Amino acid sequence: MLEALPADDVRQGWITPDALYAGLHAEFDFNLDVASDVDNAKCLNFFSRTVDGLARPWDGHRVWCNPPYKNLGPWVDKAIQQTSRKTLSVLLLPSRTEQQWFRKVLIGATELSFFDARIQFNPPRGVPASSNREGSILAVFDPAATQRRVTVRDAKLGTIIYSWLKGEHS
Repeated sequence: MLEALPADDVRQGWITPDALYAGLHAEFDFNLDVASDVDNAKCLNFFSRTVDGLARPWDGHRVWCNPPYKNLGPWVDKAIQQTSRKTLSVLLLPSRTEQQWFRKVLIGATELSFFDARIQFNPPRGVPASSNREGSILAVFDPAATQRRVTVRDAKLGTIIYSWLKGEHS
């Protein structure tokens, strides 16, 4: 029998859909999931609640991160910091443009992606499915990028539908 989790913990454990992750993995070739657990890890190498991804080095990895949405600032700060250590980090975040951490994403990310629909996350084991209440963004921190871009991605497959380079006008 599953132990009941506090409502806030249950909301933090929703899982990235496999098809969305597969599309992103095909593009970025992730080898470390820094915010997961045994039930929802997307990479063979992962950090869980018991092995704090914020406290561990990400150096040199190709990082996937769908962090707990409760406290996002430290995850954004870590991704920005790791860029100087030659680490590619891709964060799946809620579209909360009014938050302080979002300003850091705007300044530090080499790619900012918006999705064409709300992502339908998979519920944790034992939790009934429900609709996602907010939109999502993808923030890419790529030390090898030579240009910054904004993209629109398919919410089911993660593939790019449209892309603008910084400074382009239409």
